[in-house]
Amino acid sequence: MSRKQAMKQYNQLYKRSWPVSDELICQCCGNSTNLEWDHCPAITTAHLFINNKKIKFILVLLCKECNLLLSNLLIPDFPSRFYYVKDELIKKYEKNLINERGENVSDFIDSEFDCSAFSCLLGRISFGLLRFDQLSDNSQIILEKITVSGITVMEHLINSSNGKLIHESNLIEEDEVYHDEDGDLPNLNKEEVPFELVTFLEGNRFSLNGFKLFLHDNYIYTQSGYNRFYDENVIWHDYLPVHPEKFFNCDWNIFLDVFLISDKGSEFSLNILEKYITYDFVERREKLSLFDLEDLLNDLKISTKEEYNELIFALGGRDIIAGIPDEPENFYEDWILW
Repeated sequence: MSRKQAMKQYNQLYKRSWPVSDELICQCCGNSTNLEWDHCPAITTAHLFINNKKIKFILVLLCKECNLLLSNLLIPDFPSRFYYVKDELIKKYEKNLINERGENVSDFIDSEFDCSAFSCLLGRISFGLLRFDQLSDNSQIILEKITVSGITVMEHLINSSNGKLIHESNLIEEDEVYHDEDGDLPNLNKEEVPFELVTFLEGNRFSLNGFKLFLHDNYIYTQSGYNRFYDENVIWHDYLPVHPEKFFNCDWNIFLDVFLISDKGSEFSLNILEKYITYDFVERREKLSLFDLEDLLNDLKISTKEEYNELIFALGGRDIIAGIPDEPENFYEDWILW
């Protein structure tokens, strides 16, 4: 399928995402120049994954070089694309890394950075890396090579400005479980908790899903975004986990998959809801078309009035409810779902 055909048919499925940083920088290397939106999976391969519920169709901000490295490769998920780019950068600039040079990389280095081209190259490679053992075997061989100054490329990365991200002290073993204060946050009394937090708590602590909703309602999509939010809201430090990924013993990406839960325990994906109802749509106070609402309910697997009422209840007072009628059978003339 040609790119033009694919854009016309599938482009509306893609939603902008910030999987590594919510800043206007390349999500693979941290560069802030020559930026462009990358379809993940590649738009020309979208038809291959349209029925795969595990694949998210997202637009990711990349610099020109990282985008070119990916091209139209059949790699549908962002983490795989992220590590592929890292492997390609390491392979492409192997000689520069070993010889501690930065020549031939200046075209893709932000001129505002106050560092040498070599340091910037190290920064691009180390950006966002939490585990270097997820790089390819070939990349790890290159990282263990001795540079002209007598230390390994790996040591250079660890000592670089972003290298602290990949130091072994930041790795959590799979069987290691971390809790703040034996599972509860200190001095947490629901009667004293700020009103903005109460609805997200179960008992005297956050549930995983409650914390996901909290992040979503505060427009927090990345780990760096949460850290900044935490630093700026000192009065909430007694109630928010310092390291949520450790507190809940999970990878940060799990916080991006958010569900609303009805009083009967039914789960409704907020990500699916927002594919159909954007905040711009809500601000115009418009209702979904009959066609879009039927597609939405099919995606949510809602087929009865009772299930629909559960959805309305789960939405509560969220703005997104503005686009969904309480009584669709009375709102649409051609309504026939129940």
